[in-house]
Amino acid sequence: MPNKHISFIILLAVSLLFIGCTKQVSESDTHGTANFEVSPELLNDKIQNKENFILLDVRENYEYEEEHIENVANPTLLLSVNEINAETLADIGLKKDDEIIVYCRSGKRSAAAHNAMIELGYTNVKSLAGGIVHWKEDNFPVKNGEYNGNDNKIHDGPKIMFDEQSINLGKISKSDGVTTTTFKVKNIGKETLKIDDISTSCGCTTAEISEKTILQNQEAVLTVHFDPNFHDEPLGKFTRTVFIETNDPSLPEAEINIVIEEVVE
Repeated sequence: MPNKHISFIILLAVSLLFIGCTKQVSESDTHGTANFEVSPELLNDKIQNKENFILLDVRENYEYEEEHIENVANPTLLLSVNEINAETLADIGLKKDDEIIVYCRSGKRSAAAHNAMIELGYTNVKSLAGGIVHWKEDNFPVKNGEYNGNDNKIHDGPKIMFDEQSINLGKISKSDGVTTTTFKVKNIGKETLKIDDISTSCGCTTAEISEKTILQNQEAVLTVHFDPNFHDEPLGKFTRTVFIETNDPSLPEAEINIVIEEVVE
């Protein structure tokens, strides 16, 4: 066979190999994670944005106590990969359509947990690529401490969650009058959330909510007003708090606040 034909065959083979490799990369996200995985960066974004999802640690209790990832807006659950079955998952309050991100030390146990949960009918499960080791390599924070057990269990009742715990209104001018901002209030529990009463720490601040009864996975809008002319305010930066009384058994009096950098004439 002429050399030029051999060269062409070799070039074709290399091209096909390159295309195959390119396809494999395209089936992953930009961080090189597999389809069933999320990157540390994506998980951190979801935590910081206070998205509604459940973080499931499938390591052992002593590993959790040494260090774990904190999900600031939702429960972090602990269940060893060796204990995963239909009964234990239901016992900690997981539903088949919950968004769940599973993690371990390296990603191997969480991958196994992911597969087991998919087999059991859970439809929205992802695994943290590289586990908590990768998380720390990317300089995201961990904390230590004992697992709270049932305190972290997803209870069957209503559960209140806010899109923001605090909003900074910046510098407020008295000449502009009342300043208004809004918070989203969501019920991520399994029963209807009821807002019993809303009060504030100071008469300069008032608040009302669009719905006092919030169904499961529904949300309402909490509107907060700050009147800089109500009375003389402290010099410099200060905070005003809104108290929301609810039937959430884990948070009967929820709080959000607004921050004012300064009130000027």
